[in-house]
Amino acid sequence: MHIPHLIAHPSERMVTFDHVIRQALFVLKDRGLKSYDTIEFHSRAVKKAFGTQKVEHVTPLYIQQVIRQWQRQGSRPATINRRLYVLRQAFKQAQISGYLSHVPTIANLSEAGNARQGFFTPEEFEKLQGELPGYLKDVSEFGYLTGWRRSEITKTLTWSCMDWDTMVLRLPTSKNSEGRVFPIVQPRLEALLKRRSEKRQGDLIFHREGKPVGDFKKAWISANKRAGMKKLFHDLRRTAVRNFIAQGLPEHLVMKLTGHKTTTVLHRYPILTEANLRKALAQI
Repeated sequence: MHIPHLIAHPSERMVTFDHVIRQALFVLKDRGLKSYDTIEFHSRAVKKAFGTQKVEHVTPLYIQQVIRQWQRQGSRPATINRRLYVLRQAFKQAQISGYLSHVPTIANLSEAGNARQGFFTPEEFEKLQGELPGYLKDVSEFGYLTGWRRSEITKTLTWSCMDWDTMVLRLPTSKNSEGRVFPIVQPRLEALLKRRSEKRQGDLIFHREGKPVGDFKKAWISANKRAGMKKLFHDLRRTAVRNFIAQGLPEHLVMKLTGHKTTTVLHRYPILTEANLRKALAQI
């Protein structure tokens, strides 16, 4: 099938899309984006779909064909939109580099009704813990107890954040560029941090034999398969929020603990469980 293409810059015919994707990733990494790991992860699917194509052949028609293929493969709208972000950045770099005279408009898919609603029951969490490799057990338990983001736990959280005198964790920056304070009052969380201090190798609280934990998606998926689950690491964050609210903590304080900036995000998924509703009705 003939694929129509845009009017090409002369050098465009000699450049593969993989080249401009790598250019875009270099620029994004140089900006120090906290979400760079996520961007780099989604770029893999973009490279697979477009990398070998010449820049001139990555047209709106071709993009739509790839989007439909991703949809047939079961990719969610939110996942596809993250990939389209990488695609837009690659086009932008192609134009800056003079490989492309015109950048096509790439619209995101609607994510209405696409909010994930996964949670862990205590039993499910313990079951998955039993399948995770050792270096991830404490990482996941910290996420389960605090609701903090994966990147905050594995990258930002260092021993300089821990004040043993007042038993408080102080995160200097987070995804929304605001600091955070988390008092250590849960015995389980205190025991976890003391256990980590005994394994200290450098400044990172969570590490893998002294090195950064890095991308653990494959290990996480494998553990889920062994446990017969399909849970996301982000489900730990949702579960912590639900647990805090179920214990009577007001939403504005939950937001302070977890780093949510608005209640809108909290309301994207149901917080109250059937047990919570039953208990509330029994008190009427």
